[in-house]
Amino acid sequence: MVRNAKQYGILTTLNGWVFLYRQNRGKLFMSHFIPCDVAAPAQPTVRQGIYYISALAVYAPSLPETDSHGNPVRIPLSDGKHPSPTTVLPLSENPSTGAGGRVTRSGWNQDAHYVMKVDPEPREIVFEPWIAGNKLGQKAFLVRLFPANTTVVAKVWDAWKNPSADRDNEVDVYLKLQSLWGKQVPKLVGSGNIDFLWALLIERIEVCLP
Repeated sequence: MVRNAKQYGILTTLNGWVFLYRQNRGKLFMSHFIPCDVAAPAQPTVRQGIYYISALAVYAPSLPETDSHGNPVRIPLSDGKHPSPTTVLPLSENPSTGAGGRVTRSGWNQDAHYVMKVDPEPREIVFEPWIAGNKLGQKAFLVRLFPANTTVVAKVWDAWKNPSADRDNEVDVYLKLQSLWGKQVPKLVGSGNIDFLWALLIERIEVCLP
């Protein structure tokens, strides 16, 4: 509820239901446990409770959680089934080689302005494909990259069906097009894994239609 800025929520088990309501600054209210087999007229049924809280949720505005200073609160992800940090990111211009560098991960050995290396402080990616506005196509999604809190585009491949080489080959293509970054093609941001997905991250470019 906090992560999605929702005021109402529902918990359910095999035996019953609990209805939730939250307010900002960590205030959470819970109904008593309602058995699945409860029947009217002793008390409202579970179906009636779901109908009622659904109506409240539809008309309730989003409620982002904030701290005592009014700053948005972001809760780190902890479930391994959810977004994981990237493992590889590109480094900006290599100070030891001036304007040149080498991409040693692939077979391409031409001079480059950026070098791929393992990030010493892996970034956190918030990947929420269920939000309609985040879906850009069958394989492309908007994601948030922390700690910079920037929105980038993630192109993903199912690791169960595709080898990592599919993503790596596309990384090589972007690296060869560095002179066009920010002009004809987006800038490459990074390469890594998002849970069971191979991921390629590129900058987000806003296109304004006339």
